[in-house]
Amino acid sequence: MTAQSERLVVLLHGERVAVMERLPGGGSALAFEDSYLAGVPRPTLGQWFLDQDLESRLRHPRLFPFFQNLLPEGWLREVIVRHLGPDADDFAVLRQVGLDLPGSVSILASDDVMLPKRRGETTFSESESRANVAVGGIRWSLAGMQPKLSVSRGERVTVHAEGRGGDWIMKLPTPAYPHLPELECAVMAWARASGILVPETDTIELEEIDALPEDLRTRILEGGTKAFLCARYDRGAGGESVHQEDFAQVRNVPSVPSERKYDRAHGYAALARDLDAIAPEDVEAFISRIVFDVLAGNGDAHLKNWSILYADRINARLSPSYDLVSTIVYPSFAADLALPLEGERDMHAITHSLFRAFAKKIRRDPDQVEQLVRGTAIRVRRAFDERAGDWSLLPKQRAKIEDHLRSMHLGA
Repeated sequence: MTAQSERLVVLLHGERVAVMERLPGGGSALAFEDSYLAGVPRPTLGQWFLDQDLESRLRHPRLFPFFQNLLPEGWLREVIVRHLGPDADDFAVLRQVGLDLPGSVSILASDDVMLPKRRGETTFSESESRANVAVGGIRWSLAGMQPKLSVSRGERVTVHAEGRGGDWIMKLPTPAYPHLPELECAVMAWARASGILVPETDTIELEEIDALPEDLRTRILEGGTKAFLCARYDRGAGGESVHQEDFAQVRNVPSVPSERKYDRAHGYAALARDLDAIAPEDVEAFISRIVFDVLAGNGDAHLKNWSILYADRINARLSPSYDLVSTIVYPSFAADLALPLEGERDMHAITHSLFRAFAKKIRRDPDQVEQLVRGTAIRVRRAFDERAGDWSLLPKQRAKIEDHLRSMHLGA
């Protein structure tokens, strides 16, 4: 490793806030800039940092969990590591994908960073540009397991080789879960029709995508011919970034092993209490989304699929819903929630009385919570009955969801 690769610069909203250093043995240290510490009010980097003494040099035995959870997982990580070499660690992967991370955090491979020309725009030197080379012509970034890219959409969809400027997330089909793009688009439309806040979504044919490598196109065709598009809610109307963090970051949960995002210790009551401290006005929306997940058969609403958004750079609100999928369509998924609700994961066991117990746990009125749950369940069922024919569901997918709905207690 060169000396340059041992230090990373952390930018927030395009402004330098900290320098992170790799320590011997794989640890990391984080030192915040005086200019950031002097800010009044100071833009929020993450909830965990609010409880730390930022004037001291922070240390962690690995990469800090906040930054771990910005990294790709699974297949995407394997692609990057194959490019970087077998010794690539989290620090090296973060250095590779740091130009188009979720929210308003950017990572540069040198501390020789020029000040932004205007808010939200960062310039960097030629050496930094070379250090952030793309893998196979494409910058694979964005945390998560499914193959996805940051893209722009006009008459056609354009993949950005540099990884900057995309205002949509494109998820590619995968042979492991055939026709997943069509299913995810339909479930997001179902959520929208049920009153759940979700970004704009669509599906497109793979032929509509520019700059998609042919070897990748061939590999994914077994999963279908469509890709799923979801507007990035962490990008504003003018393309400026809006900061966010997921609940794995909020709860300071390491990303390795990846199963930690499903850990029983982080049940929905724990997340609701966190949200009550951060954005109490959004707890009802959180509960409604759990109801939707149960009725839609979404067993993948883990820590990383819940996020908060800093629209004003300081205060957090619950982000729009994303990554909503009826996982019960696929045999490899049981009808279990990703996280427990009052100790229960089996969707068939989720009842109105269980939500009353949940309400007491999070210090909410049980009668009001039950009324909210019943009202949400009625809207979810009605939306499916009236609108399912308009969505991109395949007949087998629709039949699976209909069977699931008939077996659920909520709203029945």
